[in-house]
Amino acid sequence: MMNIKAPCSSIDCKGVGVFSCIGCRQTFCHKHSYEHHQELSKELQAISVQHDAIHQQLTATNPVHPVQKEIDEWEAKSLSTIKIVADEARTQVSTTLTENNREIMKDFALLTNELGVGWQTKNYVETDLNKWRNELSKTQQTINSARNMYLDSRDTSLPSINMIKIKFNNSDKFGEIKGSMQLEDHGRIVSHSGSYDSHSSVYGTKLYSNGLHRILIKIDKMHDNYWIFFGISSAIMPMKSDACLSRSAYGWAATSNRRKFVYLNGVLTNGTYAKYNEDIRKGDTIELTLDCHKKKIQLLNERTKQKYDIYVDGRECPFPWRLTTTLHHRGDRLSLI
Repeated sequence: MMNIKAPCSSIDCKGVGVFSCIGCRQTFCHKHSYEHHQELSKELQAISVQHDAIHQQLTATNPVHPVQKEIDEWEAKSLSTIKIVADEARTQVSTTLTENNREIMKDFALLTNELGVGWQTKNYVETDLNKWRNELSKTQQTINSARNMYLDSRDTSLPSINMIKIKFNNSDKFGEIKGSMQLEDHGRIVSHSGSYDSHSSVYGTKLYSNGLHRILIKIDKMHDNYWIFFGISSAIMPMKSDACLSRSAYGWAATSNRRKFVYLNGVLTNGTYAKYNEDIRKGDTIELTLDCHKKKIQLLNERTKQKYDIYVDGRECPFPWRLTTTLHHRGDRLSLI
């Protein structure tokens, strides 16, 4: 029986394959086996360079971001505007006081002269003293009247300074649906499409296991300001239409009911947890922060500036987490910003 050997996998090589690569499953002759290993070494070198670059980013003492330059430019421009307006205001105050003092000084000089004569000649009586006292009082009133100015910080004719705030790009999208829901705008919008009111849930497409992440959600429609759930659940747990009752669900429900809805591992609490005061309404923007390192989620209502924290039990809600929202009323709608 003939022992047929595999040819070398290298193009145009007529040699016999003597070494097999368990990675690419190809066979090479001695020469091309060495060249193949050299190519692998170059790829490893490129990976090492990329690794070192990422390591440098992660261990930098003062991490940098292009937005920091924008902050510096905003600061410089704002300070320049402030200085210009402040200098103009100072000049206006100084000029007004100087001109008023100059006018008042014309009459005051006459009084100064009369007082000087009185001291020198000793020729004055009670009526003179009363006259001078009254003239001094009138002069002081004139000075006070000239100084009757205040700072108007609401003048819209002046250059305005826009306040800045760091925002985070939200790359998450609404994905899998359980119940009667409809997605729009490539998963950026979700609405309850049922013919009657019932719990329906939608899950985010991104999975979160580490780092700090912020998700902005706009409440476009919420019937009677009652009832929408915002939170997370574990991606390894089954999805369900009443996701808020899932064993791994953690979050808050917006409701106009006096009962305050906070869910911890799918169990509805009495609302006293983290002093949640149920302040979410139609039109509000909710910032949901997922802190995987601290195993904590936070809800911020941008309108009221109220913040609420929930610490997540990793045994009940193991990583990875995913965005989880539940709508109840037909027509209710949310948008990812």
